[in-house]
Amino acid sequence: MIKVIIYLLDLVAFLASGLMGIFGAAGLCAAIWGSSILDTALGDPPQRTHPAFITFMIVAIPAMVIGWCGAFSSVILPLHLLFDIPLSKSGDRSMKLLRSYAARIIELTNRDA
Repeated sequence: MIKVIIYLLDLVAFLASGLMGIFGAAGLCAAIWGSSILDTALGDPPQRTHPAFITFMIVAIPAMVIGWCGAFSSVILPLHLLFDIPLSKSGDRSMKLLRSYAARIIELTNRDA
């Protein structure tokens, strides 16, 4: 049952972080062109030739990828390491690699302290 909950949290984290990237791109356009741009250039139907729409499309995908990387490194990976749930079908091999990577990071942070 705990695996189902962890995988459900993975899905929620990925969806939420992707949506945060989209909302961040829309917020950037609203900060540059004003809040009325959400009704005109990004509204229904959008004005595809407006610079706000082009900026939104250029910024949205990288923002979503950054959000997904953040969700993976801050939510998904720690949950899987904490509950010893493999991230892939290969199981033991991937967990050994992740644990050795985590051990090296901990060793580096303890050395500086």
